[in-house]
Amino acid sequence: MKTTTKSLSVGLLIAALALTGCSTGGGSDSSGGIDPAVKKAAQAQVDKYQGEPQARQPETLSAKPPTGKEAVAISCPLPICTEVTGLFVEATKDLGWDTRVIVPEFTPESYVSAFESAIQLHPDYLYYIATQPNDVITTQLEKAKAAGIPVIVNSPAPDTKIGGDSPQVAAVAGANQVKQYSELMADIVVADAKDLDHITYMYDPASPAYVYQYQVFSDRIKAAGGKVAPFEINQGDAGATLLGQITSYLQRTPDTEYFVTAHDNLIIGLPDAIATAGLESPKIIGQNPGKDNIEYLKKGTEFATVQWGSFDAHWDAADLFARLSVGDSIDSELNGSVMVGTKKNADQIPLTTFPGIPDNYLKAWRLK
Repeated sequence: MKTTTKSLSVGLLIAALALTGCSTGGGSDSSGGIDPAVKKAAQAQVDKYQGEPQARQPETLSAKPPTGKEAVAISCPLPICTEVTGLFVEATKDLGWDTRVIVPEFTPESYVSAFESAIQLHPDYLYYIATQPNDVITTQLEKAKAAGIPVIVNSPAPDTKIGGDSPQVAAVAGANQVKQYSELMADIVVADAKDLDHITYMYDPASPAYVYQYQVFSDRIKAAGGKVAPFEINQGDAGATLLGQITSYLQRTPDTEYFVTAHDNLIIGLPDAIATAGLESPKIIGQNPGKDNIEYLKKGTEFATVQWGSFDAHWDAADLFARLSVGDSIDSELNGSVMVGTKKNADQIPLTTFPGIPDNYLKAWRLK
């Protein structure tokens, strides 16, 4: 089993800064204009990902996976979590396995309870979406390890130990993938903006993945000479009071030019809410768009988004378990496809998985 986490790549934007002698420190003062080399490097990254890539092509397994295995998937109460966890269920069903889904609330107590329930089921494999800090479930992860249950995590905190003697044998949608799409979101802003002084990033500080997204995005903007205002929310308020919180924020900060969200699912209904409040809309940028967001892009009420392999990642998790089931080695962290979406190419943005799923995986599993 490969257990070495892939090193994080240095982006073109940072390279451009080094070549032009611009400082990468600080970033809290007024940015003024953006260095042309930095802007050019950001635009190059945006252009690179405006096509429609294929899904990952896994290597063929050494043998056909055994049937009859049992897995447990721990999801979250958001509709998007229900949707994507369903892909993992679909993938394991193709393998001839049964998967039970447990849905905790966004509280540490519910999270712990979900893991306790999962372990009591004695599954062959355990897969979960990280919505709480890892130390909340340290005891439960050690229980899973002691019981011989391989665990794969989706969207872990960047400092989560993966592989080796860790209970988590692998991660999907991990730190490398988050870094890639978060930097790309920043590149979209840098490529478009005249200055980098009026950018807001909305995220839930209770989510380790969201915190890391904010840090990566903010660091990239600072490296370009700008600054980012954090707007902390509770993602559990999505679909309830969150839209009101956002419009109130925009009323208090009318100079906001770019409003960036940690997930497109958090701003469903926002364009209408902004119009109802009589506000001038900032340029909204998100990631992992759904059907509503695609429509916003077409209308121009959402400026841009980054679609990445968040849906593919659930097939990746099944693929990793399939490899374990036949004794093949696995990568401790996988990256999927990435695409920049705008009004120009909104019709080409995949709503779920990228082209190539499920065929790429079924072929790799010797099922097709």
